[in-house]
Amino acid sequence: MLSLLAINLFSALFIARDYFYSFSLIYGQLKCYLIAFFIANYIRDTHSLRILGYAFASILIIQGVIVLEQLFLGVIFTAELLGRQVNLESAAGLDTINRAAGTLGHPHNMAMYLNLIIPWVGFQLAEEKTNRRRIYLATGLFLGLFAVLASGSRGAWLGLAVGTFTSVMIWYRRQGKSPVVALFSLTIFVSVLFSVLYAASDTFRTRLSSDDKGAALVRVPLMEVASEIIQANPLDGVGVANYTGEMLFYDRTTTNVASFYNQPVHNTFLLIAAETGLPSLALFIGLIVIALRTAYVLTLSETEEHSALGFGMLASLIGWFIHNQVNHTSPFTESTLWLIFGMLIAAQNQLRRQQKLDASSTE
Repeated sequence: MLSLLAINLFSALFIARDYFYSFSLIYGQLKCYLIAFFIANYIRDTHSLRILGYAFASILIIQGVIVLEQLFLGVIFTAELLGRQVNLESAAGLDTINRAAGTLGHPHNMAMYLNLIIPWVGFQLAEEKTNRRRIYLATGLFLGLFAVLASGSRGAWLGLAVGTFTSVMIWYRRQGKSPVVALFSLTIFVSVLFSVLYAASDTFRTRLSSDDKGAALVRVPLMEVASEIIQANPLDGVGVANYTGEMLFYDRTTTNVASFYNQPVHNTFLLIAAETGLPSLALFIGLIVIALRTAYVLTLSETEEHSALGFGMLASLIGWFIHNQVNHTSPFTESTLWLIFGMLIAAQNQLRRQQKLDASSTE
């Protein structure tokens, strides 16, 4: 984390042409670091972890209700009252579909945010024993999934599906069930769910089967521009948070995409490499790998809160990694991602303290 901060500071001071945006991002990065540090040190017992899970479920309920209102009424949570975009009309063949954004300003942002929360709530539901709380968690899970479906974000759907599928397979193995039986049952469940969604949801069906007028294909020339930037500046990039200001100089595409679509490459990892170099990308991927390993270790815990967190965060991080291949975000200002890092560290510290206590008691 300190190395990533040092690279971004160096980039802002010596590489970036427009350092205002660079230092704005670094300010956000410092806030995210403080969030992770606070959570890692403040959450010192399993009860606090469980309470955080309930808080996340309340977020799913709130966003789900807001999306329902935006889709079917559209008079309360409007762009004028929220001060930001609340939906997006996307091409679907000869027609358009309305994609909800909740309070996050863009459907992809909402889907990426909710996907970091949904798996943990789902696995906490599987471990919950109290009926009233199970209903509460199930309500949050249902409304959260509905909101992600209404976002129309195909990358989010794929990420959530792959991440959850992976965690559920590991969960089945923890239950002592045959991997073949688990894979067969999951395949049947996914097939039935896909068929139901395809038949019942117009958003799901049209986003998968209708022409999007090149919305997906524009990612290809954007990636070509990013590749040009990385090849020209492999070690230091063009400056943190300076991508869009520099991309025109590196546009060698036949469509001159930068001249009419001044947006960053829709791939977070290419964006990091283009702005701050390949060493920065390697460090960030290393951080994700450490978080995934920590989540997997937590899945082996006998404590329900720790295992639920481990399974949930494993699914979330895998889904986030996949979604960010086709949609970009700024991971250094993605506070929920760093909240997850903080929770993983806190849970890991709890396990270590418990192991020390068990070891001393046996002696």
